[in-house]
Amino acid sequence: MKELKEKLFKLIEKKKKYIFSLKEVNDIINQEKKLRDKENDKVKIYKKSRDENSSKISKLSKKLNSFQKQLNVSKDSSYFLLKQDYDKLNWRYQTDVFSVKVEKQIVAELDNLESRMLVSKEVKEARTEFSKISKELRKLRADANHFHEQVQIHAKESEKHHREMVKYYARKDSIKLKLKEFDDEIKVVKDELDEKYKLIRKEDNEIKKRTSDDKEELNKKYKLRIKDKALIAFEKFKKGKKITLEEFALLEEFDL
Repeated sequence: MKELKEKLFKLIEKKKKYIFSLKEVNDIINQEKKLRDKENDKVKIYKKSRDENSSKISKLSKKLNSFQKQLNVSKDSSYFLLKQDYDKLNWRYQTDVFSVKVEKQIVAELDNLESRMLVSKEVKEARTEFSKISKELRKLRADANHFHEQVQIHAKESEKHHREMVKYYARKDSIKLKLKEFDDEIKVVKDELDEKYKLIRKEDNEIKKRTSDDKEELNKKYKLRIKDKALIAFEKFKKGKKITLEEFALLEEFDL
């Protein structure tokens, strides 16, 4: 019995240690899960920023190509040079006298210069816009690299925490299996103890029963002896012999 109790105590103490280990492992798993989820949230944020950035790059690239085509088509001189030519020719037209034929040629040339000046002005604006867009695209592409790097960094961190979770889940399963073994062993010992206690209770009951039977038997024998004494006292009383108070009490007890 003592050995079984000691064995049960040791098993329970070992089980407590594994329960504590299980709690520690669960705490680590929960912590790693929080860290993994935090990294996943960052991945989502940077992916969203990267996608939005890619959309902006796509739109601006199309716009830039449009301005690039416009600049490639235009071969005219700068607006400043065209304006100088226009002003000189216009001054001659205003101050000199020409034949009708020459005047028509000058007017036609002035019209041409005006058209070229307008185109040159549009080209200048396009060039300015092209430069502005190019600068913005360079920044967006730098941001795109940054977002891509951040996605990779945080995805890698997320994977690291996930691997830790998997490792500790395996350890958790191992501990739970060990706890199951302890439960089985504890149950066996408890069953053995229960059988021992049942046997002890049975023996106690038998002893109590035997004691009770013995008492009853002794009581019967005692009563028989007392009754014999009462009968002897009654015979003495009938013969007119003197009896003691104890014998008189026996006569009353047995109604003699």
